[in-house]
Amino acid sequence: MGITYAVWSGLGIVLITVAAFVLYGQRIDLAGWIGIGLIVAGVLVLNVFSRATAHGCSAAPPPRPTPIVQPLFCKFPVGWS
Repeated sequence: MGITYAVWSGLGIVLITVAAFVLYGQRIDLAGWIGIGLIVAGVLVLNVFSRATAHGCSAAPPPRPTPIVQPLFCKFPVGWS
């Protein structure tokens, strides 16, 4: 939930800033554009490279397949019951 909140908050800030720039002519200085670029880069890194996001599937890893060939020896050392 924290990653989702961060992504939507970041995108909301970027979209509101761009809308203010386009609709109302608000000027954005170099530091503002750098900040917007960092927000977009952070969102891209979280969505593309991070394993913290689930991308629509369960966060739990898939179960491991059972081996086709079982070992020929006993699973427990000699003397164990």
